[in-house]
Amino acid sequence: MTVRLSTSAAAAIRVGVGFAAVKLLLHLSMLTRYGQHRDEYYFQDCARFLDFGYVDHAPLTPWLVWLTQTVLGDSLFALRLPAALAGALTVYLGAHLVARLGGGAFAAALCCAAILFAPAYLRMAAMLNIVVFEPVFWTIAVLLLLRALESPRTARWLALGGWLGLSLLNKHTTIFWIVAMAGALALSPQRRILATRGPWLAAALAVAVFSPNLVWQASNNFATLEFMRSMREGILASIPRSLFALGQLLYIGPLAAPIWLAGWWSLARDRSAEHRLLATHFAILFAFFLWSQGKPYYLAPAYLPLLAAGAVQIAAHWSVFARGALAALLVVTGTGMALISLPILPIIELDRGIERVLGAIVPARALTHDMHDQFGWRELAETVAAATATLSPEERRTAVIIGRDYGVASSLRHFAAGLDLPPAYSGNMTHYLWGPPPTQPSALIAVGLPPPHLSAVCANPEELQRFTHPIAETDGLTIHVCRQPNDIATAWPLLKKYYHGDHRGAPARELSS
Repeated sequence: MTVRLSTSAAAAIRVGVGFAAVKLLLHLSMLTRYGQHRDEYYFQDCARFLDFGYVDHAPLTPWLVWLTQTVLGDSLFALRLPAALAGALTVYLGAHLVARLGGGAFAAALCCAAILFAPAYLRMAAMLNIVVFEPVFWTIAVLLLLRALESPRTARWLALGGWLGLSLLNKHTTIFWIVAMAGALALSPQRRILATRGPWLAAALAVAVFSPNLVWQASNNFATLEFMRSMREGILASIPRSLFALGQLLYIGPLAAPIWLAGWWSLARDRSAEHRLLATHFAILFAFFLWSQGKPYYLAPAYLPLLAAGAVQIAAHWSVFARGALAALLVVTGTGMALISLPILPIIELDRGIERVLGAIVPARALTHDMHDQFGWRELAETVAAATATLSPEERRTAVIIGRDYGVASSLRHFAAGLDLPPAYSGNMTHYLWGPPPTQPSALIAVGLPPPHLSAVCANPEELQRFTHPIAETDGLTIHVCRQPNDIATAWPLLKKYYHGDHRGAPARELSS
């Protein structure tokens, strides 16, 4: 059966396609402007060890890396292409929601512009990471749920359950979406649907799709729960709740706030119980992440329904001048946000510009550390290769490298063939499960190991040099050589580190968590 769209809905969809194309072209034009990020090296390593689980993230992204490299080859452009496509799809989904809510071309343009210029979505789509796929998974889950509530057929509930299972395989935080939606349903007139079999069939299918990861967790002592506990006790405990609240203005954009606030209010007052459900769902998520001291970007995938609803309200009730002024200001401020969110400027100039504008509020490096983490990896590998050259042929024969963290180890593995590097290992995250080395090494190169870990693997380490790089996050890493390593199998459990940074509570530099 052919579905006929209203004139306004068709216009909204056309606008969405146009904005999605702009979003895609924007990111494609600068996918390789900076270098590869530590997380991307890690995902490539995870793709070489394909599994149903990893310590600090769900398995879908490594599978996607494997598929992309199999089809398109091993280039930075190919590696990041899925992120750019996901970013474009996120923009289109905003327009799709506008059309569903009865909005037309202007509402779609306003919603798409808010998504396009939001720093969170700009940064997510600039490199391969897990969070870039979350807005797509969460928004399609909302659409599938609304369809199931409108016409509670078994097939629609099963579609929702299968999709949520895939979403869990993308990122475990989907459980928060599920629990918050269950709570919202229980508080709404729609609670009667919980007495039918549809939601329970959806839940059962979601668990079934997600079950390979559950089996992996059980086989690996629930490593991800241990990682999450470390995150909660360390990094998250140090984040002020006020930072989470204020971060919403920065991550989604200050001029987007009137849109999503209007959207939440209109959904909360809507005569449709399904639409009020969405407002309650967002409120529960906001309250939970605020209470649990979540990172500000944790809420980013939940904004699309609010932005769409707000754009529809503004298009319908604001004057032509007021909505035109908002759209113009959104573009002007959004352009500024793009300059600090995308690899447009040389990184040093970007830091200087941020320091001049926002230095009194936040250090520039706090906003650009993920960009800095795209520099220096090749130079680090070359420095380690020079250190390896100091070993005798006998020492070199079974030598290994022990890196401080997964970024160091994965990047060294990436450059190993071209620079003739020994195998690289680390006790950090899933690298711990890929070790220890199968045989006792004849010599060991330690890269950036903190003193406790260095003493665990070597009694008399010799510091060769300290890696220096003016803009890299790896600047200052020490490189030691150990010519008589301790028994590596005995020392390996002491290197286990299911958390970010050198110490619990150290600032995180990664997007994988």
